Amino acid sequence: MLRGASIRHLKLRRLANETQAVGESSEIPLEYYRTNVYGTICLLTSMTKYNVSNIVFSSSATVYGDATRFPHMIPIPEECPIGPTNPYGRTKSTVEACITDHVEAQRNNLKAEGKPGDHWNAALLRYFNPAGSHPSGVMGEDPQGVPYNLLPLLAQVAIGKRDKLLVFGDGRTAISQSHAGPYAERFLIELTADYASKDGTAIRDYIHILDLAQGHLAALNYLRDNHPGVRAWNLGTGKGSTVFHMIKAFGAAVGKELPYQVVGRRSGDVLDLTANPKRANAELGWMAERTLEDACEDLWRWTKNNPEGYRQHPPQEFLNNLKAGKSADGHQADSSKAAAETSDGYGIDIPQAAAGTTTARATDTTQATEETTDVHHGSLAPAEKDTAKSAATANTANEKSKPSYAEAKDTASGIDQATLAAAEKDMAKSAGAVSMDSAKTETIPMVNGAS
Repeated sequence: MLRGASIRHLKLRRLANETQAVGESSEIPLEYYRTNVYGTICLLTSMTKYNVSNIVFSSSATVYGDATRFPHMIPIPEECPIGPTNPYGRTKSTVEACITDHVEAQRNNLKAEGKPGDHWNAALLRYFNPAGSHPSGVMGEDPQGVPYNLLPLLAQVAIGKRDKLLVFGDGRTAISQSHAGPYAERFLIELTADYASKDGTAIRDYIHILDLAQGHLAALNYLRDNHPGVRAWNLGTGKGSTVFHMIKAFGAAVGKELPYQVVGRRSGDVLDLTANPKRANAELGWMAERTLEDACEDLWRWTKNNPEGYRQHPPQEFLNNLKAGKSADGHQADSSKAAAETSDGYGIDIPQAAAGTTTARATDTTQATEETTDVHHGSLAPAEKDTAKSAATANTANEKSKPSYAEAKDTASGIDQATLAAAEKDMAKSAGAVSMDSAKTETIPMVNGAS
């Protein structure tokens, strides 16, 4: 990795669910391409200008599309051919191609000049289905409007914001058909839209966000130690769960059954997205350790104590318990977890930055969350979720006695603040050109429907 110059990765604000929902991407595809693809081009351009040479990209399992079209591809390995079935997945695969072409070009250009180029590297982390919240209950997902993903929707049903969950997959749907000819009479045909699973609903691999955060650290360290060029890894548990299984698991965490209604399939969905994580297990020394039940319990702890997300103050009793090293229900927490309490007062492990580095905390959605000689790029996801991931990363790093994010960073001394300021200005200018800064963000109507 090239030492010296440093850049802050700007988190550009769009709608809370805009860049990471399969269903919504079919409704506003150009917004997905503008944010994810054009945003990446701006980022790669600035990386090159300011000598930032490592990037960890938050890709998605949706790049594989329907892996059941090939034999022996479930669970899905990284060798599975790319074939996304929705705009969201297509933007992710396009970004993967952009990053791959750019890194290879930088390496080849430097080689032609007789210079080493192995400091240019990229990790393509193909997430399966991130789930859960920080175990403290202080940080979690806070979707604005109607969520497009299963667990946030279940959370809204559990606290009464929604009457029921719509389950796509084994209901009946009415499709309008007509005989040939411009004036032909139209009629309706009912088609059964069953998925070929044990209960008729789609299968997904749900991975706890803390395991996901630890995967980022492992990938970044691998880039620095091994200089692989561009390498893809699946981040998942290797265990598939149906939608009905998830509903039951979350209901168990809540303590009651959650109402749902079965309807027809949704455009772009596929039967089975279950990871084969063996490459990440072997090469990164990483493995998902938390269960589906852990994810449900953590998400419910966040939701019941923060029903309005970050737009409210958490209950004082809840905060007092956290400060006292107790669990959310007031019982004494495990001593090892209580001992992890730091100056933030919430029992959240936030390691101090290593000497010679500077850390910036985000105060709005267009400011940097961290200053580093590497870039983690997640298709410009909302700042609230980035903040939660950052804290989850720090917490997990301490739990596993592995290098923290701050410790994993290069500690290049004498960061050129003028260069850093120029990089931020350059990124902000690029973002403004596509109306993605906070002053120019356009309001896009949300579609009132569940997923």
